[in-house]
Amino acid sequence: MADNPVKYGFRLARMRSGFAHAGQEEAFCISGATFAGGSATAASLRPGDPIVRLASGAVNVAPGTDGTPGDVLGIVVGIKQYLDPSFSNAVTARGNALPSSVAYGSNLDLQSKIYYIPAEAAVWRITVNDNTTATTLAAYQAFIGENCSHIHTAASGGLALLPKLNISTHAATATLDWRIVGIPDVSQQDFSGANVDLEVICNRPQSFTGATTMWLGI
Repeated sequence: MADNPVKYGFRLARMRSGFAHAGQEEAFCISGATFAGGSATAASLRPGDPIVRLASGAVNVAPGTDGTPGDVLGIVVGIKQYLDPSFSNAVTARGNALPSSVAYGSNLDLQSKIYYIPAEAAVWRITVNDNTTATTLAAYQAFIGENCSHIHTAASGGLALLPKLNISTHAATATLDWRIVGIPDVSQQDFSGANVDLEVICNRPQSFTGATTMWLGI
């Protein structure tokens, strides 16, 4: 048995529309936002992390089974800007992660902003969180069409949320966040090892909330 290479979070496999890229969207985080998941209480938000939109209009981490799972707005694909005190309190877009507790106050020009792709727009690759629920290709193939939740696996004090697919939750339950649709790179994966990669689509896209009334114009 050999473990597969560690890969971070949700990664774009392909767009469901068939086009090369549907384009990214922009969102903001509240001043002083903290990003928690797993056992980490003050991690950074980074590409590959799932997000949810809050009542304030801002976004934060979409909880997995390490909390209370719900709808998923999208997957972070980039950091646009945040207030970096180490650069004389100037906005910088040079970071590859948005730290917790970045306070920009009421100056919206300094607002923390990220880029994301809507969860429902793509097929995503994500590694599973254990190598005991399934240990063979045949066992993983039997999960195709079933649903799972994600889980953040960050340790206490961790700065990365480390989202994975909680494969032990696999079930026909349609309210789980993600549906398994495929297995990539079959010849390159050791299915008895850790970090097996699967392909999923989103079952609970937050951006579809209210879509029926929008399309009907009522």
